[in-house]
Amino acid sequence: MNKLFIQLLFISAFFISCSNDIDLNEKWKEIPITYGILNPDDTAQYIRIEKGFIDSVRSALEIAKIPDSLYFNNLEVKLISTKDSQEYLLNQIDGNLDNHVRDTGVFANTPNYLYKIRTDDIDLVPAEKYSLVALKDNGDTLTSSTISLVNDINIYLPFSTEKPVNLIYISNFNINWEGGDSKGYFDLFIKFHIKEKDTAGSNSWEKNDYVWRVDTRIEQPKYRIEGKRFYEFLKDNLDENPDIIRKFLGFDIII
Repeated sequence: MNKLFIQLLFISAFFISCSNDIDLNEKWKEIPITYGILNPDDTAQYIRIEKGFIDSVRSALEIAKIPDSLYFNNLEVKLISTKDSQEYLLNQIDGNLDNHVRDTGVFANTPNYLYKIRTDDIDLVPAEKYSLVALKDNGDTLTSSTISLVNDINIYLPFSTEKPVNLIYISNFNINWEGGDSKGYFDLFIKFHIKEKDTAGSNSWEKNDYVWRVDTRIEQPKYRIEGKRFYEFLKDNLDENPDIIRKFLGFDIII
């Protein structure tokens, strides 16, 4: 009996001596976060590389306002074609001085470091793979990743030579295309070009564009639009004004 009591007393003492403190923060380490979209149709390609951070003392909102806590120093950033191993070096710039001003918000917006290469200086080929590699000043790899460019998209319905395109309220309008990435999603936009003249104002013609976001995350390379949706978009985006004369010039389909 005494032996059992001593064992129970020892177990109780063990639990009492345990700490209830839990440290949710791991030991500090560099965590790079990379953002970027490669688009052969843009004049330049931009990559953002920043630090992920956590601190057991200071608030993350406080750290986010400190530029030194956001950016790595002395990185060598390059894109590599996996087809022929050709390397393309990106230059670090301040996006604020390159017409890419960072919005004010949680993160420090000055400076706004980006890595840039002009599209004319790199051979971006649809469907080819490219690796992004960031090296520290000692030659070690900070981060790397590989991505495939999306195939060119060809819209074959409606035909570009088909005139006129019928946009009737009670009928449907079909859009079909090929290419792109079969594993991804498509966003569909239509940009309408309309010429307008205010007879009570300047009485001169002005060309205005109206962009309709038809749908997003489309899984199949085809889409059917109800005719009435087109007229509902115009009703919601064009002011009803008897002094304004409008002429419909055409539209572009953007996928």
